[in-house]
Amino acid sequence: MGESPFVMIDEVAKYFVVSTSTVRSWVRTGLIPCLKVSNVYRFRLPDVEAALTEHSKTRSSKPQAPTTDSTDM
Repeated sequence: MGESPFVMIDEVAKYFVVSTSTVRSWVRTGLIPCLKVSNVYRFRLPDVEAALTEHSKTRSSKPQAPTTDSTDM
C-alpha cells in the first residue's frame, strides 16, 4: 500500500511549525481532514498539506478590499 500512515496532532503541529491549538482550530473549522478514533485525532500529512495549500490558493485568489490612505482624504 502506498498510503501514508496516520500521525497524531503534535506531529502535525511540528511538521507545519504551528501550535497544537492552531491544529485544533483547523479541525474545528473543518479546514483540514482528520479521523477521530475515540478521543484522539489522526491525520495524514499529505491530506493536511493539500487542504492547507488549497485554502491558501482560494484565499489569495479572492479580491482584497480596497484600503484607504489617510492622505487621500
